[in-house]
Amino acid sequence: MTIVPVRTPSEGGFRLTPELLESSYQDAAVPVSVLLLTNPDNPTGRIMAEEDLVGAVEWARSRGLYLVVNEIYALSVHGDRGSLRAAP
Repeated sequence: MTIVPVRTPSEGGFRLTPELLESSYQDAAVPVSVLLLTNPDNPTGRIMAEEDLVGAVEWARSRGLYLVVNEIYALSVHGDRGSLRAAP
């Protein structure tokens, strides 16, 4: 297995866009069959904006790719977040 990274530059707020996905896909030296997303991001803990997540899903669908989303920390909350509370 070969990983084809998609670089998300700081100038773009580290956002994952369909354009960045397409660029990495086109530049890949190997066939791409899966898009693997981690959300929240590791190691920053940044949560993807809904429009970015939807854009990535639609892009993967348009390319006929499998989509694997690792959201193991999706329900983790540290401190008071309105109606959400951290586990005791």
